[in-house]
Amino acid sequence: MKIIGIQPQKIENINIVTRGTIGEPLGLAKILAIAQSKGHEIMYIPYINSIDDLLSDVEAFLPDIVLFSIMTSQYYLGEEIAKKIKHIFPDTIIIAGGYHPSSNIKLSGPFDFFVKGEGEIPFEQLLTYFQNADNRTQLNEIPGISYYDENNTYISNPPERILDIDNYPLPIRNSTIFQQKYYGLIYPHYTDQSGFAYIEYSRGCVNSCSFCCKEAMYKGSKIVFRDPINVVAEIKSLIEKNVNLLFFTDLNFTVNHQKVFDLCNEIIKNNIKISWFCMSNVNTADDIELLKTMADAGCVKMMYGVESVSNGIINDTKKDNNNLHRIMTQTASSGILCQIFYMIGFPWEKDSDVYNAIPQIIQIPAHQIRIGIATPLPGSVWFNDMKQEGLCNVDWSLYDTENFVWKENKFSDINSLVKDICRQFYTTNLYSERLDKFLYLHPKYTESFNCFFNSLVELEILEKNEFKINNLKNRRTYEK
Repeated sequence: MKIIGIQPQKIENINIVTRGTIGEPLGLAKILAIAQSKGHEIMYIPYINSIDDLLSDVEAFLPDIVLFSIMTSQYYLGEEIAKKIKHIFPDTIIIAGGYHPSSNIKLSGPFDFFVKGEGEIPFEQLLTYFQNADNRTQLNEIPGISYYDENNTYISNPPERILDIDNYPLPIRNSTIFQQKYYGLIYPHYTDQSGFAYIEYSRGCVNSCSFCCKEAMYKGSKIVFRDPINVVAEIKSLIEKNVNLLFFTDLNFTVNHQKVFDLCNEIIKNNIKISWFCMSNVNTADDIELLKTMADAGCVKMMYGVESVSNGIINDTKKDNNNLHRIMTQTASSGILCQIFYMIGFPWEKDSDVYNAIPQIIQIPAHQIRIGIATPLPGSVWFNDMKQEGLCNVDWSLYDTENFVWKENKFSDINSLVKDICRQFYTTNLYSERLDKFLYLHPKYTESFNCFFNSLVELEILEKNEFKINNLKNRRTYEK
C-alpha cells in the first residue's frame, strides 16, 4: 500500500520568546518507519509550505492511507487538508493521531479513525486489518482507535501503553527535517547548526501537573526507557547525516538518575561529540554529579518548568519550586545553560498581578525565559475544569500557548506584557553579573549569547547595544 504521513504545520518565522523551533513529528516518523519496514511505499510531509503544493504531491502519489499527526492548534488545518484529500480520493483511509485526537475529542469530519495514545501498536494492527478486508470484526480488538462501525455506532477502544519502545525501527528522516534550526539560546547557535533533530530516550511522566495533557498520550505514571546502546546507535546514525544538535523529547529527562548515568556513560564511552538539550523537573535534577556527567556527555541546556512564582498558581498546578534557585545555580555551575518555562494570562490574573510578580521573576537564575500564555490543553485536568466552568473558547487554532483562549480577557495587551517581562529579565544587573561569571567559566557559549541577544533586538525586546557581553579580558577572576 501507499501511505502518506502529514503534520499540518506551516513553516513560518519562529518567535524565540515563545518557542525555539518548528517541532519534528517524531511519533509520525516512527509510524512511517513501521510501514516502510513492512514493504509499504511511504511519503513523509513533516511541514507544509503551501496546501496547493501538498495536494499536488498527494495526487501524484495516489495514497491508500493518509496519516495525520495533530497538535490541538493544528487541528483545523489538518481537517481542511483531510477534507480536500477525501474529495479527491474518497476511498482513501484517513487516520489522525497525536495529542489532540488522544484527548477526549470525538471523531468527526473527514477522518475515518482517531488513534489515541501511543500509535505503534494500533497502527501496526490497522495495517494488518486493511490488508485483510474480511476481518472487520477485529476492529474492536485494536487498542486506542476510535471509529464508527457499520451501524454508525461510535466505538472508542481504550489505548494500551507500549512497554518495549526498542521493538520498532528508527524513525525515518529526510533533508527537510535536518534543515530546521533551533533559534533559542543554544550551543551551537543556529548559524553553526549543520543539522538539528529530535530523539527519544523515555516515554511517560510520574508527575500529574494539572495543566499537562500527557495523560492523554501516556496513561498512568509508568515511564518506559529505551536501551542506551540503541539510543547511542541512533545518535551515531544522525551524526553521519551531519546532525550536530539534538533535543531529547522526554517529558522529564532526569526522572531516573541511574538511567541518565547509563546513557551519558554510553555516550562518553563511545567518544561521541554532539550537543544536546532536554526538559527536566528541578527536583529530579538535584544531583551535582549527575549534572556534571550530563555536561561531559554533551548536554548544553536544560529547560525547567517553573510556570509561576505565585504560590496559589503553583499549588493549583501541582508544582514544587522550593529548590529552584539552588538547582539552577548547580546546573549553570556544571556548564549547562538554564531555561525556564513561565506562564502568564491565567483567567483570574490581570496586568497588575503579572507586573507585581516581575521582581520575583528576575531573581530566577536562568539564562533564558520562555513565556507562554496559560492554555488549558485538551486532555489535561485543567481543560476539563475550565470547560465545565465555561471559561475558555473552543477555537482550537488558539491553543498554541501564544494566543489568549479565555472568554474574558483582563489584559490590556498581553503581547506587550510578554515583551516587557523579557526586557526587564535580560537587562538587570543581576542577569549581567550572572552571565559575566558563566561566560568566564564557559566561554564557548559567548557567540551563542551574542546571536540570542541579536534576535531579541530584532524582536524589539531589547534596544540595539542595550546589552553587551563584557570583554573577557576585563573580567574579574572567578573560581572554577
